[in-house]
Amino acid sequence: MQLDNQAEGDAAAVDILGAVEKTITEYQEEISRSKEENDRLRKLLLDLGFKPDRESQITESQQLSLLDPGEIPPEQEWCVQEDNISLCSPRCIESDSDQGSPKDSTLNQVVENRKSDSLSTKATEQIKTKHDGEYYVPSETTTHSQTISGPKSKRTRAKKRQSRPDLGTTNKRRKMETALEQLKKYTVVVADTGDFNAIEEYKPQDATTNPSLILAATKMPAYQHLLDQAIKYGIAKGGTEQEQVTNTMDKLFVSFGLEILKKIPGRVSTEVDARLSYDKDEMVNRALGLIALYEEAGIKKERVLIKLSSTWEGIQAGRELEEKHGVHCNMTLLFSFAQAVACAEAKVTLISPFVGRIMDWYKENTAQKSFEAHEDPGVLSVTKIYNYYKKYEYTTVVMGASFRNTGEVKALAGCDLLTISPALLGELTQDHSTVTPLLTVQKAKSCDLEKIHLDEKDFRWQHNEDRMAVEKLSDGIRKFAADAVKLETMIKEKMLSVKNGQ
Repeated sequence: MQLDNQAEGDAAAVDILGAVEKTITEYQEEISRSKEENDRLRKLLLDLGFKPDRESQITESQQLSLLDPGEIPPEQEWCVQEDNISLCSPRCIESDSDQGSPKDSTLNQVVENRKSDSLSTKATEQIKTKHDGEYYVPSETTTHSQTISGPKSKRTRAKKRQSRPDLGTTNKRRKMETALEQLKKYTVVVADTGDFNAIEEYKPQDATTNPSLILAATKMPAYQHLLDQAIKYGIAKGGTEQEQVTNTMDKLFVSFGLEILKKIPGRVSTEVDARLSYDKDEMVNRALGLIALYEEAGIKKERVLIKLSSTWEGIQAGRELEEKHGVHCNMTLLFSFAQAVACAEAKVTLISPFVGRIMDWYKENTAQKSFEAHEDPGVLSVTKIYNYYKKYEYTTVVMGASFRNTGEVKALAGCDLLTISPALLGELTQDHSTVTPLLTVQKAKSCDLEKIHLDEKDFRWQHNEDRMAVEKLSDGIRKFAADAVKLETMIKEKMLSVKNGQ
């Protein structure tokens, strides 16, 4: 019995061993067939133009990149931020056309994975273009198992390559667009400088000057010839020494304006001596003298804005110049809402409400030492004035001025004009964040602002109630006057040297 059991066990072992050997043989044959099939598939893929390298594989863990990361400057890399675009979420991407007009549809990007009969275990991304020009980018790609159909797949791939829009180029252009370029689509950009070489670099529409800027420019060797020419003019005009100095200063201001007008398509603002801020009649006379100098040089008055301080007397001088002489005025040193209302009622061409100087005052006189753009007192002041003007359809336009940083500038995108220093213009050319119009006529129409009228006594009282405005207006006049005195001193010294033949 024991021998029989052993024989049966041996027979069973032989059967099991045979089955295992058969299984191994079949497994090896299956591997061989799989290898042959894999080789055949690899050859077919190569014939279809697919490279079997890791970079060409699209898996569930990979994300679509529309640009070669090497092509994107560090400051333009896409991430989840306010002003940037994340490839991991279907964020809205504004196209070039969006920047030009708020009415244009927004360009979004989306990649839609579609099943195909042509590829096995390979994800296919196809850009779907809607009729309104939108694109979308999904949060992740999806892998589908598909069968291979050589000729059909080749034709399909060729068709896709022809129809796929060049999103890399589109988005690279969008991301490379500077904040200054975007700002110019909503706002007239004005250069706040006497350095007309800087004006040529940033290509603004208009330009503004003031005594402080002219004083700084005349100290630069490049502009000495303008000072020399003005001094010769002043001496030739004759009169007392003070009259010669006054004529020289006016000629110098106009000479800078003439050079600036050669480099801009629009207008230049030339300022009347700030020491006349409380003398209406003398402001009118000096303004007409400046216009006469421009016309002698062949420049029509339409290309010139006369800058006047926004005192009551200055505003009334602006009214007279506009109504009686057709001279366009730019009311400067404007800090209060009362000043803005009086200027609108005087129907002057343009006002220049200051932004940075208002913020300076609040930093010096309150506990708050820093402000975000949306809470900046200067930004809020200009926004209120803009909304009031547009709501009640005043013809006077608003040009924000005196900026301390680009955040203030971008917070007023949509304002009629913004006058910006070359330093900040340079920063805006290096800034690639998104700029959108925050000031619009439509928003202004819905603002809850009551229309008011101001005669002289009402103006003086309401302006006096604004401590910041009273202090900054007086301070601004004093500073411009001080620079005018410095410029006069420089002129007198050089004039004496010329007269002495030195």
